Amino acid sequence: MDSRRKRVALLIESSREYGRGCLLGVADYLRTHGSWVVTHYERGQTEGVPRALREWRGDGVIARIENGEVADLVAGLGVPTVDLRGALRPAGGAMLDTDHAAAARLAADHLLDSTQGGFAYCGFPGVDFSDAREREFVRYLGTHGISVACYRAAAHAGGAADEGPLNPRRGEAPDLSEQEGERIGRWLQTLPGPVAVWACNDERGRQIVDACAVLGLAVPEQVAVVGVDNDAVLCELSNPPLSSIQPDTHRLGYLGAELLDRMIEGGEPPGQTVLVPPLQVHARRSTEPTAVDDRAVASAMRIIRDAACRGVGVEQVAKDVGISRSTLERRFRRTFGRSPAAEIERLRMARARLLLSETTERVAAIAKTTGYNSAAQFITAFKRHNQLTPGQYRTSQARSGAAPSGAAPTDQTRAVQNV
Repeated sequence: MDSRRKRVALLIESSREYGRGCLLGVADYLRTHGSWVVTHYERGQTEGVPRALREWRGDGVIARIENGEVADLVAGLGVPTVDLRGALRPAGGAMLDTDHAAAARLAADHLLDSTQGGFAYCGFPGVDFSDAREREFVRYLGTHGISVACYRAAAHAGGAADEGPLNPRRGEAPDLSEQEGERIGRWLQTLPGPVAVWACNDERGRQIVDACAVLGLAVPEQVAVVGVDNDAVLCELSNPPLSSIQPDTHRLGYLGAELLDRMIEGGEPPGQTVLVPPLQVHARRSTEPTAVDDRAVASAMRIIRDAACRGVGVEQVAKDVGISRSTLERRFRRTFGRSPAAEIERLRMARARLLLSETTERVAAIAKTTGYNSAAQFITAFKRHNQLTPGQYRTSQARSGAAPSGAAPTDQTRAVQNV
């Protein structure tokens, strides 16, 4: 490669939070490693290929390839390509995606805390990412002996069921129509309540909440809902606001840029899709703990869920809700059967287990990420809760087939570094 600046095209939609997060990750890589001339083709998620890209000549592409038209055009450019969507691998290129199994575990664990009722999944039947999330959600809850009701109405509408799964090369747009909302409403009415629903993304989640409003179903008392993407606009426009899983799109973009840089220099792309686990569940009112009449306790739970891994303590929670610590502890225990301190540590442990199983992040870094003052304090707490040290737990997960991925330094990072 000569010393001139590399010319890179970014074919990533900026109309949604997911695409914007990926773009910011690319931008952060450029700030520390940048010698690129970047052309960003502004487009919406379902818009066609920009005409200008057909004439573009450069050194590499980072794209979210959602259909065959985009795949074919990018392939025709004949340059190293990194895909950040996970449906159609570029010829000779690399592909990254959110870890759907990790997202399913986050959703299930969050909803297990939010309802005493049944579980359901509502996605876009036949759409690749939605079907992958459904499979993992059903599988994970199945290990807990819990069955999941899955939305199927759209697959049977207009004969689509006879055509088999949707072809990702065609890139059919998911159905967000009013008619589809009515079908979802009819499906919700068939489910025994209360029920906790994982929506494949925030658009579907908001559609579920809207259907509940039409039917007079209370959210979250009768239907608890959590989405994916943590798109602030979609989540806050939902009434009540929608809880959502926050994918690590910044890391997707950063790793994608790092991979492309090395591929342009002649490195080989990793043979398998690089999976990046999501960051957390951003809890909003659509999954507030049900049947909590005590407003102070409900507020305390919201604060704990938002700030447990940032090191919040019981004293601060009590201060924020305006009652004494002893009063909070008594009322919290009466409501949930455990102390606020136990809830803080439970949430920290859930996050720690995810990081240990999905990444190769060092224990000291995980301790900091989960709100502990030191690695020693974290190790003591982890062993008390899990009867294993963090290292032993990580080893046990590796033996059971849980492949680390996503956070630095990770197997994916090593793959990037070794090409």
